[in-house]
Amino acid sequence: MRMKQRLYFSYKAADLVWRHCTAVGRTLPEVFILGATKAGSTSLTSMLFSHPLHVGAFAKELMYLQKLPNFKSAWEWNRYVALLWGRVSNGHAQYCLGGYRKFFPLKVQMMLRAAMKGRAITSDCDPFNLYCPTALERIKGFAKDPRFVISLRNPVDRAYSDYNMNTKRITPLERRSFEQSIEDELNGRETRFRRRYLNQSTYEPHVRRWIEAFGRERVLILKAENIFKNPAGAASEMFAFLGLPDTSANADVAQKNIGEYSAPLSPETRRRLVEHFAPHNDRLGDLIGWKHDLK
Repeated sequence: MRMKQRLYFSYKAADLVWRHCTAVGRTLPEVFILGATKAGSTSLTSMLFSHPLHVGAFAKELMYLQKLPNFKSAWEWNRYVALLWGRVSNGHAQYCLGGYRKFFPLKVQMMLRAAMKGRAITSDCDPFNLYCPTALERIKGFAKDPRFVISLRNPVDRAYSDYNMNTKRITPLERRSFEQSIEDELNGRETRFRRRYLNQSTYEPHVRRWIEAFGRERVLILKAENIFKNPAGAASEMFAFLGLPDTSANADVAQKNIGEYSAPLSPETRRRLVEHFAPHNDRLGDLIGWKHDLK
C-alpha cells in the first residue's frame, strides 16, 4: 500500500512540476463554487465536472486563494507537497497568480474543447473561499466575468455535520463533545477556523460580502436540501445559470460525502441552536429573499 501511495504521490508531484513550468500557458477560472462547507458543494462540483463543456482543474478544494485565521490546509501534511503546492506555511499557500494558474487547464486544451463543443469553461470549487475576504479580493483582481454558486444548508444541520466529519477523520480534528465545542466557540476559546462550527453556519455576512462585491445577478444560491432531494433539478438550475446546455440527465448526480453519525443531535442542543441562529437566519432572508426553516 505504501508503494502505491508513493507512486501516486510521484505522479502528482510530476504533474505539478509540469504545471508550474507551463503556468503561463494556462487559463484562469470564471466559475466558482463557493460552498458552504458540508452543504452539497462536492455534489455540485461533480455535476459541473461531468458537463461536456467543462475542463477540470487539478483538484477540488485547492485551498490556495484563501487566507483564514488558524487554518490548517490539507496540503500541509508533507513538506514536499507543500513546496509543490505553493510553499504552504501556517495553513496558507504563498499566493501569486502564476502559482494559482498552474492548477487549471492549458489554453490550448480550452481551445480544442471549444472547437469540438462550441464552448469551454473551467472552475475553482472550494467551499472555504466563501468565508474569506482575501479570496474575494484575489478573484476580483483577475476574473473578468465571474459567476458564483453558493449552497446553503439548514445551519444547525450543517454545523453538526461538520463537527461529525471532524471526529471521523483518520487523524481526528475534533475530540470534544459537540456541546463543548459550541461552548468554546461562544465564549471565544475556539479560534481555529475549521473548528468554529457556528461561524461557518452564520451565512448572512459571508454571502452579503460576495453579493455586494459582484452583484446578486452573478450569484446563484441553492438550498442543500433541494440538491440532496432533487440533484438533477439542481444540476439543471446551475447549468442554466452558467449559460450551459442542460445535460442534467447525464450529469453525475450521486450524492457525495454522506456522513455517518455516531449519535443524533440531542433535542436540547438543537433547540438551543435554533434560537441562536434565528436572528441570523432572518437577516439572510432579508438579503436573498428566502431562508431555511429552523426546526
